[in-house]
Amino acid sequence: MLAVPACAMLWAEGGRTGRLALLVTGAGFMLTGDISWTMIFWFVNHLHLLAAGARGWILTALHVFPAPLILLAMSVFYLWAYARNARAGNDGEGACEAVED
Repeated sequence: MLAVPACAMLWAEGGRTGRLALLVTGAGFMLTGDISWTMIFWFVNHLHLLAAGARGWILTALHVFPAPLILLAMSVFYLWAYARNARAGNDGEGACEAVED
């Protein structure tokens, strides 16, 4: 739920970053929801582990740990977006002025 305001702000700016924010946040909602967890438990029950080195390990991790991995991806994305906006000098001054008026 904390990602929704950040997603809305990036979406309002438009561009590729706004679309990426919507994609990452939407994936976060989908992979941490109840219906998706029901499907994940079904897949894990029928999972055949691959022992083919790093590729097999990565595929197994994606099947077994989708929620922590998407939350990690969301946190990295929003930290990147914050750092990018801070470097550009856009530290939310417009939002503070709107609240003060």
